[in-house]
Amino acid sequence: MNEEFITLKSICNHNTTLISYLSERFTYYDLDKWNQILLEGKIYVNGIPQNKNLNIIKGDEILTFVEKSEAKEPAVDKNFSVEW
Repeated sequence: MNEEFITLKSICNHNTTLISYLSERFTYYDLDKWNQILLEGKIYVNGIPQNKNLNIIKGDEILTFVEKSEAKEPAVDKNFSVEW
């Protein structure tokens, strides 16, 4: 991939499907968007590009390449307090 993409790297922490994991872990995209990214071949599991949903297990490394123009960070909750 090139500089037009942002790489998201994560390690799966439980057994699930790839799309379920991504939609639960990175909630700023819905299932349809994650399926689109998957079909475009922008998701790798353990270094192997994927284009279909598959079962993943704890410890699998997930790399996702998201176009910078589409990348959006989740909103920050500014309503918090620190208790000592």
